Amino acid sequence: MQKISSFRSIYLLAILSFVFACTDHSMPGPPQLETLVTEMNCHASFTFKLNVVESGNMHVVEYGIVYSASAPINPTPTVETNTKVIFSDPFSDGAKSKVEGGPCVPHTYYRAYAILDGGTVVYGNIIHFQYT
Repeated sequence: MQKISSFRSIYLLAILSFVFACTDHSMPGPPQLETLVTEMNCHASFTFKLNVVESGNMHVVEYGIVYSASAPINPTPTVETNTKVIFSDPFSDGAKSKVEGGPCVPHTYYRAYAILDGGTVVYGNIIHFQYT
């Protein structure tokens, strides 16, 4: 009878060891960005703003705001074809801003972006600014 109970104890210990040895490994996730309303003053400067909702665990090479402010207007600005405002602050969770000159045209579409290691681009929501 003792052999059975010691066998069960060893078996139970082995199972518990396997259960506690297994851990969840998080897969690398991209950052999540939110474009914030930019303060625009055509006679002075523009304050471009974005929020890093979650920085994720993938390396970010560059981030900032991309905007389209030329004719014809592109309502979906991309880093490949439009003007970028590159932020220099370290990439981390929270709101970021950068003061710079910007477009002073009737319509501007802009959004936050982050370029990941390997060239993949992650974008935030698009905001439309209409100057009257």
